[in-house]
Amino acid sequence: MNDIDLTLHVKHFAELSTTELYEIIKARFGVFYLEQAIRYPDLDDVDYQAVHIFLTVGRTVVAYARLYHDETDNLWHAGRVLTLQRLKGHGRQVMEAAERYAHQQGATLLHVNAQLQAEAFYQALGYQRATPQFIEANLPHIGMRKTL
Repeated sequence: MNDIDLTLHVKHFAELSTTELYEIIKARFGVFYLEQAIRYPDLDDVDYQAVHIFLTVGRTVVAYARLYHDETDNLWHAGRVLTLQRLKGHGRQVMEAAERYAHQQGATLLHVNAQLQAEAFYQALGYQRATPQFIEANLPHIGMRKTL
């Protein structure tokens, strides 16, 4: 896969083609279920309200994040962040696109529930720890926030 062929997509659920949705689900299944052995439901109704931000090479999703505004806490959240090829900057690209989109919608703060092993990645993007460590999907996580 050549980085020159990367395409960034920012789409609401209803705008996704069936192929894009399939490739997103395939990437999420590959990373969260197969690679990380997370045995909790990945698909939830949040996907319907989320903005899906992803990088593709051809039709293959190589990095992904979803972004949504939670009315209950009045915060913008990024989640399900993944990259199939580590250390290529793809995760940074989708997170920066998520931040731009959220900021365009009026957000001043973006929250992520980060796997503890990804803390350094988010810190490098300017996120700061906002919660104590907690367990989510049997993995240690921390809440992190960034002012936009």
